[in-house]
This record gives sequence, C-alpha cells and structure tokens, in this order.
Amino acid sequence: MKKFVLTILALTFAASPAFAQWGDVSGYNDQGGASCNISDVGFVVHDVFILLKHNSGGARVAKFRVQTTGTTMGYVGESVVPGFVSIGTAQAGIEVAFPTCQSSDLYFMKVSDFGQGTSPQCSYFSIVPHPGSEIGGQVITVDCNNPFGNIHAIPGGQAIINPGPPPVQCDCNVAVSETTWGSIKALYR
Repeated sequence: MKKFVLTILALTFAASPAFAQWGDVSGYNDQGGASCNISDVGFVVHDVFILLKHNSGGARVAKFRVQTTGTTMGYVGESVVPGFVSIGTAQAGIEVAFPTCQSSDLYFMKVSDFGQGTSPQCSYFSIVPHPGSEIGGQVITVDCNNPFGNIHAIPGGQAIINPGPPPVQCDCNVAVSETTWGSIKALYR
C-alpha cells in the first residue's frame, strides 16, 4: 500500500510541471496581467485583456473560446495585437498565431464588453475550450519544438466581474481545467 501511495504522489508531481510548463490563458483588467478583478461600473466599455501566462516552454498558437457567466455586460468587439494572426472569434472559438515563438507572459488580445453597472457579484469571464480543440475539451497551445509544433492542453483561467467584499469572496487567479486520466496519459506518449 505504501508503494502504491508513493507511486501516485510521484505521478502527481511529475504531471504538475507539464501544465505549468506550457502556461495558461486568462483574462485580466490590464495588459500586464496584474489583476483579474473587473468592476462593472456605470455605462462604460470594459476591456478584458487576454494573456498567455507563465509560458516557459515556448508557444506560437493559442486556441480557446471566451464564455461569460452571470454578467449583464454585453459583447462589443475584440481585437488581436497587430502583427498576430487570428481565425474565428472569441465568442465562437478563436485561434491566435504569434509571429515568433513566445516564451514569456504575453498580452495578445482584447475583448470589449459594455457594462451597465448591473452585473452581480462573482460573475465570470472564462477562457474555455475551443469547440474544435484537437485535445477534446481542452484549451490548447502549440509549442515551438519542431516546424509544426506539438499540441499541449493548458488550463483556461477566469476573470471575476464584481468581486465581492467579505463574506462574499471570489478567487480569480486560479486557472482551472477539467480533464480525464486518459488525456493526462496522452500528454506523455
């Protein structure tokens, strides 16, 4: 039994860097990715900046979709950083290709929503899998290891619209990703 538990712990620690190595895609209220808390105040357009964060493995493509939950803000538009190439839309599913291999935090896209100051506390602006994801049900990135790159599943994060003061609290800096044991094993084949 002790050997079984140690094996499971070793696999857990071995699998953890795989996600961390390729980063995550999340929404922030600034281009630097300092805060993922967004306040829906008044009748204004709110920009949500999409970043590829903590990407030590090097990437040249991100593929995902944006989903909002609970917010009353309305979609206005989106723009990709000049020089980057995109296919699709953030709401339906988008692929963004970077002009060079990116190995550090990268702001690459902005989504604009019109707020009315009526979104409830703890509404979400989430990065979720693209409907055509090559790794079913996963946000993906393509690395720079060969001319065509390898596909990797990465976590999709979320920004919080109107984070609440205590006792209502929302934690927006945690990227989450549902997965299956089979998809984890596939990462190491």
